[in-house]
Formats: sequence, C-alpha cells, structure tokens
Amino acid sequence: MPHLIVEYSAGLDAQLAIERVLDALGEAAAESGVMQRRDIKLRAIPYSHFRLLDGGDAFVHVTARLLSGRSDAQKLQLSSRLRECLASMLTHVHSISVEIVDMHAPSYLKRLL
Repeated sequence: MPHLIVEYSAGLDAQLAIERVLDALGEAAAESGVMQRRDIKLRAIPYSHFRLLDGGDAFVHVTARLLSGRSDAQKLQLSSRLRECLASMLTHVHSISVEIVDMHAPSYLKRLL
C-alpha cells in the first residue's frame, strides 16, 4: 500500500515507454514525503476502447489509492507532483489527470509471504 494505477489510451504504447512512466511516477510519489518508497505498488492498464467527448485522442489517468489518514494538503501535494511528473514526460498527451482515493483501512486486507 499505496497503489498507483495508471490507465491510458492503448494508442500511446507506440509513443511512450510505460515502464519509464511507472518508474518516474514511483520516484515522484516516494519523493513527495506522503508515502514510503518500499510500500509503493504501481501498475498500468491500457484501454483500446474509450471516448473523449471533447475531441481528444489520448489520455493518461492515475489513481492513487491510499489508506485513509492523509490530510487534504498532503493529497494535493501528491496529486500535483504526480500530474507535474506526467505533464513533463508526456507533453503530447491531450488529457492528464490524477485522482487520490482514500481506502477504508479497517476493511483493507493483504497477504505477504
């Protein structure tokens, strides 16, 4: 925990190295001070079927799922840092967005070996 989930238009696969994007986001998240590097988990999901009704042809959306307890200021700091990271790498992408989601700590379960 936390989880950074990158959703993006599959057409970007030819234009971006998603592994580099994940590495950069992980670094930005770790440097934010909001979470510990060792706790960060990242994954990416390409979408072949989507619509941007404003006429755009590409998007990247990051959902950061955090256990509850961070202040609004911490969440804003994290979302701003993640968005800036993406915007600096993906200058050609029409839509870049970041969403911070609080997870319900009492019901979150995990297993580590």
